[in-house]
Amino acid sequence: MAWLPQSLVAADLHAGRLVLAGPERWQIPLQVRLYRDRSILSQSAEMFWEAVCDGD
Repeated sequence: MAWLPQSLVAADLHAGRLVLAGPERWQIPLQVRLYRDRSILSQSAEMFWEAVCDGD
């Protein structure tokens, strides 16, 4: 059993490779928000933010 974002498992749900573990009322909408300081960060941190922003 695991919590997985629907956007990542939609095809597996559709194909029947994965199934929901409970009734629909157990599904909880969730938003993830990321915040950052406007200052320049380390190279790896800047690469992370670039990847996050490209995912929009």
